Amino acid sequence: MNTSKQRTNYKYWVFVKTVCGKDIDLKKKECDPYCVLKMGNGQQYRTKVVMDSHQPKFDQVFRFGAITLKEKLLIQVNHFENFTRDPCIGKVQVDFSSLEQNVTHTKWYPLEGISKGEIQLQLYVHLTPKQRRSLVTHPILLQPKFQPQQFLQIKTQTLQQPKPQPKTQTQPQKQTLIKPQPKQEISQNTEIKKVENKIPLKTQTQTQTQTQTQTQTQKITEPKQITTIQKRPETQQNSQNKNPLTQKKSPVIQRQKPIYNSYTQLNNVKKSPISTRTPPKPIQRSQSQQPKPIPRTQINRPIKPKVNSSISPILTKRSLQTTTTTTTTTTNSSIQKTNNTISPKLTKNTTTSKPITTTTSTQNSNLRSTNQKKTIFPKHLQPRIIDPNLQTKMELEYVYGYRGWEGRNNLHYTYNGNIVYIAASIGVVLNLQTNTQKFFLCHTDTILCMGIHPSGRFVVTGQDGDEPLICVWDVETCKLIDSLNVEHDGGVVYATFSIDGKKIITIGGDDDHTITLISLEDNRIIDDIQGNENKSLCVDFDPNDPNRFVICGIRHIYFGNCQNGKLTLKEGELNKKSNDMFLSVMINYNGDVVTSNSKGEILIWDYSEMKIKKRFRAHVGPCVSLHNTQEGVFVSGGKDGKIKLFKSDDYTLIVTISSIVGGPIRAVDYKDGFVIVGTNKNEIWRANVRTNEAECLIFCHGEQIHGLACDPKKKLIVTGSDDRTIRSWDVLKRKFLRKKPVNGQPRSVVFSNNGAFIAVGLRDGEFIIFRASDFTQIANKKEITTGVETMSFSPDSHYLIILDGSGELHVYDSFLGFKKSKIINNVGTDVSAMDWSDSNKYVRICNLGVVSTYSIETGQVETGLEGKINWVTQKCVYAKSVKDATTIDINQSNHFIIGQNSGNIKYFNTLQSEPEIYYGHSKKIIKVSFLQNSHLVSIGGEDKCILQWKLLN
Repeated sequence: MNTSKQRTNYKYWVFVKTVCGKDIDLKKKECDPYCVLKMGNGQQYRTKVVMDSHQPKFDQVFRFGAITLKEKLLIQVNHFENFTRDPCIGKVQVDFSSLEQNVTHTKWYPLEGISKGEIQLQLYVHLTPKQRRSLVTHPILLQPKFQPQQFLQIKTQTLQQPKPQPKTQTQPQKQTLIKPQPKQEISQNTEIKKVENKIPLKTQTQTQTQTQTQTQTQKITEPKQITTIQKRPETQQNSQNKNPLTQKKSPVIQRQKPIYNSYTQLNNVKKSPISTRTPPKPIQRSQSQQPKPIPRTQINRPIKPKVNSSISPILTKRSLQTTTTTTTTTTNSSIQKTNNTISPKLTKNTTTSKPITTTTSTQNSNLRSTNQKKTIFPKHLQPRIIDPNLQTKMELEYVYGYRGWEGRNNLHYTYNGNIVYIAASIGVVLNLQTNTQKFFLCHTDTILCMGIHPSGRFVVTGQDGDEPLICVWDVETCKLIDSLNVEHDGGVVYATFSIDGKKIITIGGDDDHTITLISLEDNRIIDDIQGNENKSLCVDFDPNDPNRFVICGIRHIYFGNCQNGKLTLKEGELNKKSNDMFLSVMINYNGDVVTSNSKGEILIWDYSEMKIKKRFRAHVGPCVSLHNTQEGVFVSGGKDGKIKLFKSDDYTLIVTISSIVGGPIRAVDYKDGFVIVGTNKNEIWRANVRTNEAECLIFCHGEQIHGLACDPKKKLIVTGSDDRTIRSWDVLKRKFLRKKPVNGQPRSVVFSNNGAFIAVGLRDGEFIIFRASDFTQIANKKEITTGVETMSFSPDSHYLIILDGSGELHVYDSFLGFKKSKIINNVGTDVSAMDWSDSNKYVRICNLGVVSTYSIETGQVETGLEGKINWVTQKCVYAKSVKDATTIDINQSNHFIIGQNSGNIKYFNTLQSEPEIYYGHSKKIIKVSFLQNSHLVSIGGEDKCILQWKLLN
């Protein structure tokens, strides 16, 4: 049984109904189709097919007992040689629910098979995220009201021993039914996620000290038997009070607020940057009598730092007029406090079509109810909070890279003219005037998507993982405002704000493509529903109505509404034979829905009728990105590398910017006559609409990066990538210098110790020698057949050693035109570090934590030389702290730096001291290297980013 994601095993009943398809040849009357249903415990049941107007139907419904979550249910549809015209194509409907709760789920699974033989389909009992949350809150198992065997004996016929199946047919594994577990002891020191609309239970042994807030919390004792738990009505949130923050809620435990519980007040939306404000205080919740949580982990959670601030937020909407004068005035705001909880109040600017003066005012902050739901984060899903006052050895200075190979609309202008985008697990804010960057580092995994708030001041980012984290943060301070974990298995693939800035809607990468609606006013999940069976790619809110949205993807488009706390979807009208893949969507200010597809077309939809009313060809190849503006135009970007501007009212073409951005386009944004463009080569460009010119703001490699070398004489680095190029970068100016195409995929890059030459090793075994000053090729050799893994020059640049993919070390003499002089066998393939002796006669290699010394002259392993050889570097060390290192380097102060598979960088003063851990990369770090004791450079393989760190002190 697959129970990797089960916290507790629960027993539920499964209803299985099978319906055979229409594509079965019924001309021969002697046919006898039937359906075999096999349980996980080996039981088998059979039903006959009823012929009705040449459409076979299965006439019985089976009820199987004690099916646990994630248990395999094998359904076989058998037919004979009589069905020879077409394959047997049908559907299997699986309905399941618990006896104690009205939690039901229905899904159709297609059955496809060959024209003869037997068809098998393995199904997993699956619940939507909302249903899973309603189940995991119960600490004991639900008991069946009657035995399933009694029901099966009445309603079904048991098959005899089944005939032996062909070898190619997969047989279901026998699984025993899980017995009910005893009630779990509820621990006081651990927590479990509290789910919306569910009241957790307390144990009778709770002895927590009562405080002043005890009167505000309802005391609940655990009954001896489980009773039916009633849901709180959804309409309660909107009844008698339009503001959900001021209404009095029932005493249920609410979600825990993350570190920063309020938005920084937006005082100016002009281009000039506003003053930086300190983040608000963390919430210090009193220890009232709250239900004791069920233990989830034995590891204590880290203490969140305290930061002084208490500012209630105001999120303002961008003015929709073309020319406006914006003034911001702040009235006296009284911040009321109850139980150390500060609530946000989100207000919306008035909008007109004429030039007006927009005024944003801070009014008295309404307080959250003390009974608000908590958001409980598992240990691995807590956002990283970095203390700004912590004394560190280095800091992140610049990121060369952008997530352009996947995703869409992940690049935006901010309110003050900067740009914000994502790279690896970092949110990056780039100042276009100074070419400096600020970073948001709270994510724990790869960031997959980004959405911008209508004010341009705040962004939402969603990460990868089974229970991914969503963070809302301020682009001015790069501080976390709020965070929430959602049950999107496979990560958050898209996230966007509503036009009033009060809600966020997300799309999950799970099999159900779950759609989740989140409230920013009280940091909770309002509702989530199952999406289309095909992948959903993008979603957009109506700029005129914060409750309307459109979501689309592969062969589907839905027109949605989120009024009254419920998500509802209506499918748009599509041709049944249509294979349209909708890649981007936006809702125009005139109410039309605009989508783009993989054919390069732009389609205009009527929102009320949900039909296409106009379509036209815009690009050669897929049109990946659409962006709506407030200036009466919208922008499109396609795989052909072209940018096009259209009028929003009649959709006529205004201007075309030809292919000047160097690759297919993934994201576009427009402001003041300039379009910023993100390409699938992981580069960011800025194009001038008036002059049809473009400049590259962020350069990077288009594929995984494997080679890194630091110039020993200058502040330069050289990198090599699978995009078949090597590139050089100026670290001081934070600038790309030049690139050189090569006939292969570089796996290693190294400078000679005098800085005159660069050696590049390729995946096919060839290595090339370039002059460092201008990348002029000097020599090349192709004598290695298993590929180059790593290379190193001797201290006097006399020898070049190359480790190949089979673990052999090849020694080349540079004084003889890089002629091979020696081969050393059985060195190993997992080498993390190399050291040279000052005599250039010995090399020391660390392979899987084992350090060996080899003679360059004899090619043999040398022993007994400890203390007799002076090593130029000390990278190969015996220490438990570097055992899991993928790459190691040491600087002139004998400080160690290591990279790990997790993407973390560890900095050691000594190997016996506790390391400082630095975050940024999201996957395995390929190499780290010190640059003349002033900088550190690291490269990630899968995240395709180069991180430049500045050493302090």
